[in-house]
Amino acid sequence: MLLAGWATPRAAASVSCTAALGAPALAEGPLKTAGMEPATADLAVVPGHTYLIQVDERDNDALVEILDSKNRVTARADHPERRTGTRRAVVTAADPPSLVVRVTGKEHAGASGTATVRVFDLAGLGTRPDCIAIVKALAAADSDYAAGEEISSGHSASPARSDARAAFLRAAEGYAAAVSALTAPADRPLRGETALALAGVEYFDLQDWAKAAEWAKTAAETLGTDDPYRRSRADALVAAAWIEIGSTASAERPVPGYGVHSTGLLARARRLLQGLSRFHLQRGERYDAGLELTNIALTYLYEGRYPQCVTASQSASQLFGAIHETLRRALTWQNEALCLWGLGRLPEALRRFDRARKDIPEQPYPKLYLLVVNNTALANYAVGRFDTSLRLFDRALAFAQEVQAQRDEGQSLYGIGVSYYALGDRGRAREFLERSLAIRTAALDGRGRMATLRALATIDAEQGRVENAIAFDREALSLAVAPSAAARIKIQLAAHTAAAGRLTEARAQLDEVISTRAKADSLIRAEALLQRAALLRQMSRPREALADLAAARPPLHRLGGVLEEFEADLEQARALRMIGRPRAALAAVEGALGHSDAVRLQSANPELRAQLQAPLRPAYDLELELLRERYERAIAAGRDKEADAIAAAAFVSADASRAQSLGDVAAQKYSPAVRRALASEFQRREALYRELAARQFALDARVDRSGSDDPHARHLMSDIAELERQADAVNTVIASRAMFAGTARREGSARASLPSLPADTALVSYWLGSESAYAWVVLPRAIHWTRLPSPVTVADQAVAFHHSLTRLVDVPLERRLHDAQVLYEMIIRPIEPWLSGARQWVVIPDGALDYIPFAALAMPDPKADSFVATRHDVALAPAAWMLDTSGARVRSRARRALLLVADPVYQPDDPRLAVVMRTSATSQPPARHSLDPDRGRYQRLPFTAQEAAQISAQFPPADVDRLIGLDATRDRLLSLDWSAYRFIHIATHGIVDAQVPQLSALILSSYDSSGRVVDGAVRVADLSLESLAADVAVLSACDTALGKQVPSEGLLGIGSTMLARGARAVVASLWPVSDEIGARLMTEFYRHLLRDSMSPAAALGAAMRSVVSSGAADPALWAAYQVSVVALGPGPPARGVASRGPATATRP
Repeated sequence: MLLAGWATPRAAASVSCTAALGAPALAEGPLKTAGMEPATADLAVVPGHTYLIQVDERDNDALVEILDSKNRVTARADHPERRTGTRRAVVTAADPPSLVVRVTGKEHAGASGTATVRVFDLAGLGTRPDCIAIVKALAAADSDYAAGEEISSGHSASPARSDARAAFLRAAEGYAAAVSALTAPADRPLRGETALALAGVEYFDLQDWAKAAEWAKTAAETLGTDDPYRRSRADALVAAAWIEIGSTASAERPVPGYGVHSTGLLARARRLLQGLSRFHLQRGERYDAGLELTNIALTYLYEGRYPQCVTASQSASQLFGAIHETLRRALTWQNEALCLWGLGRLPEALRRFDRARKDIPEQPYPKLYLLVVNNTALANYAVGRFDTSLRLFDRALAFAQEVQAQRDEGQSLYGIGVSYYALGDRGRAREFLERSLAIRTAALDGRGRMATLRALATIDAEQGRVENAIAFDREALSLAVAPSAAARIKIQLAAHTAAAGRLTEARAQLDEVISTRAKADSLIRAEALLQRAALLRQMSRPREALADLAAARPPLHRLGGVLEEFEADLEQARALRMIGRPRAALAAVEGALGHSDAVRLQSANPELRAQLQAPLRPAYDLELELLRERYERAIAAGRDKEADAIAAAAFVSADASRAQSLGDVAAQKYSPAVRRALASEFQRREALYRELAARQFALDARVDRSGSDDPHARHLMSDIAELERQADAVNTVIASRAMFAGTARREGSARASLPSLPADTALVSYWLGSESAYAWVVLPRAIHWTRLPSPVTVADQAVAFHHSLTRLVDVPLERRLHDAQVLYEMIIRPIEPWLSGARQWVVIPDGALDYIPFAALAMPDPKADSFVATRHDVALAPAAWMLDTSGARVRSRARRALLLVADPVYQPDDPRLAVVMRTSATSQPPARHSLDPDRGRYQRLPFTAQEAAQISAQFPPADVDRLIGLDATRDRLLSLDWSAYRFIHIATHGIVDAQVPQLSALILSSYDSSGRVVDGAVRVADLSLESLAADVAVLSACDTALGKQVPSEGLLGIGSTMLARGARAVVASLWPVSDEIGARLMTEFYRHLLRDSMSPAAALGAAMRSVVSSGAADPALWAAYQVSVVALGPGPPARGVASRGPATATRP
């Protein structure tokens, strides 16, 4: 808006617009305003006349609305000067000539104020078009400000098409134009008031601190001594803007334009605020005095002077409490919590945050609400309550986006990112942190940008991009103001400098931190000492490292988190090992592992817990290395019994690290009451996973065409990360309600004993560590422990073998056989003497060995019976502690024998669908592509019906429930009580998501029995809600044994979930199965299982031998299936039902 061209008549040049406006034509008030209750004034006006309606408010911030005779809002006015100031609206009276002025408070119920309404007929300004233009500019600015407030409070009727910032920018332009035009000396008060309004827009809404300080200073100078109260408000805004500028400026150099460093500018702001506080107290204005004390506390907070911050916050709290200003008092509690946090008193801080959050609602000040929710979430993150932090950040993010609070949105995204980092999900952490960094510019939120840069630097360093990490560290350091923040960044910079190989430089950086700032802060000093200890150990100076650890561990125990204690204990163990004190090192690492439950239980969500387990792996590695050294000394000395005891202790320790997330899934109980309570969460989760699958399909297609740097692909990645975050939040709610007496480590996983085994069974447990690879062989009366070739060598060969098995067409048989023999020599030959006498092998794989069909390993023997499968039956187990070898796991007493799902309908040209459509009123199935965009690639599996017939023929017909063809739908399957079946056989397509295991799915029919398109995906999330009592569940689909690989947890997906939810054994596949041989394997499997009463492992082994003996020597054809068990024992009792002989059907 340009007012410079307004014409000002010469005769009126010396007359102010305020004077020219004259006395009001009408006046009402003062009206009483209470809380958010509206007060009204009815005005009788002249039709066709244009009026300025001016409302002066006091003590209750308010919105002004003008209503016509039909009660329609014709104008709105609001103003940046809260609890005081004048709202203006210009309206032209219609016929009938009546207007209603409605004044609605915007504060809490206890706020009580007044509003005085004055009405000016603008006809009196007929000779002063310049004044009319000024009046209209002020009214238009107030209208734009009201629009911006409506959008930013979440009250806009169409928020998606509204832009709060644009409205605030228009308001700022209007106020600035009016300031420029108000040149008459007598208009000086109005000019000062308008400059103050402009400063308010810049500070509160546009968050341009430099402009806010400039306009507030102009307002203070213009108002002078004529309006001391309003001048104090202007000075307070100057100080507030200085605080923001000082808190985001570098501590290393003077703040541009101010001639002092950041701490100097903060001190200047504090002195100004202290004077203003005294001024208001002398006048009895306790509310304003409390505001100044609140900001004084912030100056101390940003300087790291936490005790003074606490004192100032408490003084402000007392003032607000005395006048029943609950919202402002809650804000002082929030600030006090931040100060207590700085002092390391996190439990107290959390209590203050929670107390504040209860008293700060979303309205009338959304940004205060977002501030306290984000900070409470961050405090919960700091103490390891990641479920709570993610839930609160999720709430804040949604609300920040709704009210267009960009700065708060950046904070929420940052919080989500660091929470995922702590949970071990680096990919999703980076996604949210990069989104946060894009918002958090140095001008908008320098402190926030500093924090986000630090987090991204940590991820870059872990992923080998060390120089990028150092660059991020240096930028973060340039934004640090508080000495404590700068010290922590320097500690991180030193760690990354060491990772870059510059150990001496890193040492100097840490020495500087310890000798300066860290002297005054025991926690920062401890963190620096811990980092220096790790560096000294790398520099082969372990004794100096131990000295640093001795000084660091007490304050870390007192003030730090569980992860810091864990890292300190682990670092001490490493240093003690270097100086030749293995017993002390072992005690230290056992102390570190004593924190394992505390680390894992930072989330109730099993999927997130699985990721929390990963940081514990190095401690288990070190414990095993120390035990191995003791074992070898005992063997060398001939102390065999001692060696066996050590081997058993090592086995139990390794086993305790395994399958914890499966135990968590198994511990979940879904009673009818819990299912009813969680019904909405189940529905939301289903919708989220459906949407996730659609986005993932679109992303895969886009990346294939345009690569991962394509803008649309990047947008899809962002969408996927957001949907995954929402799914995590829902899963956490579900898991929290369903967890059953198993939130701590289950008794079985902590038992210090070996499993008892049947006479013909050997238990083989593998460990691929960072230093060494090991195998234990547990026999009924003995245990053996041996070292294998290097873990890298074993892993590489395992990957090569799995690759050759999955490439039947382009990798020759000879290559597969060679790989099978090489891997046999690595992982079986060293333990072969102890295994040869055991018919059944129960294998606990680790790392890359999760992908290996042990039955297909082969001795270097040209004979056909050289495969393991020809001589032994092989079963896998997730962990020995989960394995029932005593019969305590009661055999199924299910009411039904078999649930059989096979041969779904996938394509619209399937003849079975055509039959339905001819008899249905619907002429053509409706298209719902959003259900499963990948549906078009699924082709019919016609031979699964024949396979199903062969299997069901081995059971009494009345004991079999069949879901075949159009009956094989997701809804039909999930409507059944799975615990009613002894055997479950599902022969369909399957998909595996190695990144998001909950998206792995069995793909059932795309059409139901009436011909409608339906969602056919039965996802892991669905399986996790089922309770099974089956002796065996067979997943005759591609890749159902695969999933997301998590250290010590194995492959998390379809098969593992079925096992966790109650199946005694699960048969699943490691790669796509040849249909003809797959059908034969399954028929043979059931024949041996039922007729011969074999165990699942023995039945599968017999089926494999049958195929191999028929001449199919290629393991790619017959070795895909494996059986995983949690119970050992004989097979099901024989049935008096004759088999119909070997199957001859084939599957495409």
